[in-house]
Amino acid sequence: MVRVDNSRLGKISFILALLMIAATPAAFADGWEFWNNDSLEHDFTKDLSGKFEKEFRFHNGDEYYQHTDFGMTFNGSKKLEWGAGFRQIFITEKNLWSKEDRPYVFATYKWNMNSIQFSNRILYEHRFFSDKTNSGRFRNRFAIQFPQKKLKITPYIADEVFFIHDREEPIDFSANRLYLGVKFKTGKNLEWDVYYLRQSKEKEVMEGEYWKDFDVMGVKLKIDI
Repeated sequence: MVRVDNSRLGKISFILALLMIAATPAAFADGWEFWNNDSLEHDFTKDLSGKFEKEFRFHNGDEYYQHTDFGMTFNGSKKLEWGAGFRQIFITEKNLWSKEDRPYVFATYKWNMNSIQFSNRILYEHRFFSDKTNSGRFRNRFAIQFPQKKLKITPYIADEVFFIHDREEPIDFSANRLYLGVKFKTGKNLEWDVYYLRQSKEKEVMEGEYWKDFDVMGVKLKIDI
């Protein structure tokens, strides 16, 4: 049975309210997005774990994206882990839904400096589209966590860069995501991640290319089973 610890909900709610207030002015300047991710994770052994997740994304209240993801992670050591997975995506543009299949591999290196935790993840995914030319993409996510033992929360900042490669562009910088969030548990098996995200993404139009920024409030719920 999943048990919820109510003793810290007041402090957590206050911190989350501050995070949302900080993000609100930017988020409503050019519309807003909300991302919801729910995942089930299971440790098969002390070194091997698996996950199943669903994510839904909304722009100004309207759903435009969803994905289903299966993945496996192997812990090679306390500092290094790697794995692989498969993600199927459905995304809509101008009321037309298209499908993308995305197998991926990744490796993450972790280290500590006193109480501060660092991680760097490198991920490669190959993108099979239903409506355009296939391509590959490299992603690198660097994160810093600041665990607060008394409050039992973990604030963090992270930055992720995206590079596309295809026949036309060997390597092309295509997007950047900047995260500000907090992780916490409300039970032994329930972990929450509430964050604000600022994404800059390259867009293609008939006249050429330009960069578009948008803001996201996101919630992730991880359940260990």
